[in-house]
Amino acid sequence: MGTKPKLALDEAPLDPQTIDCFLSNLGPDMILVGG
Repeated sequence: MGTKPKLALDEAPLDPQTIDCFLSNLGPDMILVGG
């Protein structure tokens, strides 16, 4: 049995294509924290 994240009413999850685009455009001097 898993858990399901809860988002605020004014938030929406990002689709995989948007996440991929965002991560692909990060520069070499950027650090991703969390995930």
